[in-house]
Amino acid sequence: MVAEIRFYFEGAPVLKEGFDAFLDEIKHQAREKKWQFRLIAAKGRPVDAFETARKAHPSAWNVLLLDSDKPDDGRLCEDRGLDKAVCDPVFWMVEIMEVWFLADPDALRGFYGQHFQQTAVQCNPDVEQVPKRDVYDKLMAATRNTDHRYDKTADAPELLRLINPAKVRGRSRNCERMFRSLLARLA
Repeated sequence: MVAEIRFYFEGAPVLKEGFDAFLDEIKHQAREKKWQFRLIAAKGRPVDAFETARKAHPSAWNVLLLDSDKPDDGRLCEDRGLDKAVCDPVFWMVEIMEVWFLADPDALRGFYGQHFQQTAVQCNPDVEQVPKRDVYDKLMAATRNTDHRYDKTADAPELLRLINPAKVRGRSRNCERMFRSLLARLA
């Protein structure tokens, strides 16, 4: 019987607090069921960490969250060397985590202040359609006149904490799929 979710995310351990806040609804549901919820930074080789976790923690529900680094063409698991049979608990930030920030420009404005150029982050309502190279350009343009430019290491942990999961889910089908799948299993 599963009594633990081991949630592996691609990225540095500094992102843990941000993901912890962003995934609060899932974490809360897990605790309601008396399940443990563990967030684990899978920096470097996240697929290997996930595969190792599946063997080392077979009674846990092992989940993996990755940047796709490319558009979702339906072959993301295959491209990462993951067997289709184990892809159910693999979720994607398409193309990169920062698209989630674009889904909530109000949170960005609140973080960067009055000189934040909100129009610079306007984009396709489906943020997963924004190419990776454009995401960084948009964030740099939007923060050009603020006290500091976008810096992944310095800003991403706090931005993950601040963005509204409901807004992100509404603009990112893969984020919606992740929440829907996890919450359904916890129901």
